[in-house]
Amino acid sequence: MTDKKYEQTFLSQTMSLLYCSKVCVFFIDDHQAVKSSEIGTSDQIKRIASRYHQQFEEDKSAFIRDLEKKRRALGKKQAQHSLLLAKRSEYEERIFAKTLTSLEKDIAELETQVAKERCINDATHNFSGNIRILELELKTQFRCNGSDNYLDWIDDVIFKTSGAVNHTFKKDEYDFRLFDSPKALYDAIRNLYDAGKTARVAAGYCWHWSTELAPDGDLKKDVVIGDFKMPWETNTVRARPPFREKYASCADTWATEPEGINQIGCIFSIQGLELDYMGVIIGPDLDYNPSTGTLVAVPGKNMDVKTGDADIYDRHIKNIYRVLLTRGVKGCYVYCCNPGVADYISKCLNSKK
Repeated sequence: MTDKKYEQTFLSQTMSLLYCSKVCVFFIDDHQAVKSSEIGTSDQIKRIASRYHQQFEEDKSAFIRDLEKKRRALGKKQAQHSLLLAKRSEYEERIFAKTLTSLEKDIAELETQVAKERCINDATHNFSGNIRILELELKTQFRCNGSDNYLDWIDDVIFKTSGAVNHTFKKDEYDFRLFDSPKALYDAIRNLYDAGKTARVAAGYCWHWSTELAPDGDLKKDVVIGDFKMPWETNTVRARPPFREKYASCADTWATEPEGINQIGCIFSIQGLELDYMGVIIGPDLDYNPSTGTLVAVPGKNMDVKTGDADIYDRHIKNIYRVLLTRGVKGCYVYCCNPGVADYISKCLNSKK
């Protein structure tokens, strides 16, 4: 069996797929990327495929440069290790053991990285022609009651950079409503749930997520908007009895366990799922710019998306809300923390035919 530490490549994920396959099929929705660490946009894949050989050499050269840095770092750590052993008597035993453990951990990691040099030896251009890029667009979908008009309208509302919203949808196509308060939104979703519908409320990740319980053993009510207070879905800690029975057992089952209705979900627990009705709290990380007539992401207001690139931040915040606003099969109910966002969406909604 091959040593696990050699079962890696110096190529990027996209290049690795192109390298080892005769045909690659990428099923991409660029608006589904909700973390700055995620890769694989349509433009990126097309760019890499169009310059496959050049990209191969660039990836290889970058890996070799990084490998040299790792070798030098390994040499320094090994020298420190030898010196530490030689001067063991000069150290307190507890400090010596802690320092030795840390050094050996660093050395083991660097040895694993340096051992990847083997993968360079077997890496050759396995294709001499040009990669043919064929791009197809799916025209029909079943999301949001099958209303392409609603999805086009949402894309206009969220992503347009200028001008008016061009798309419209009819009221009987999709049930979309704006609410004046988070409590009114939650009550409406709760009523639908009590009537036998699958329904949940999710929010932008704009509130701290506590890793400790409240003093009485209940989940802390982290999502606070005025008098409205609710806990996030169960994350690292579960509430103690008797509160435990009120909540879903974990974030993975927040949308499917009945008790999840008593909690606010986030993008990571609803992406990929669909409910009859979705309630969405658009947090303070999204605002309206009256000078451009468009929605803009507000830096520093999201607890998860951390990047200094304003364009990447803006794209990912908007992608998050695009996903949240398309999780409801029959309808989507919305509350906006920033009044300007609510007014903007209301005008876009009232302009539809």
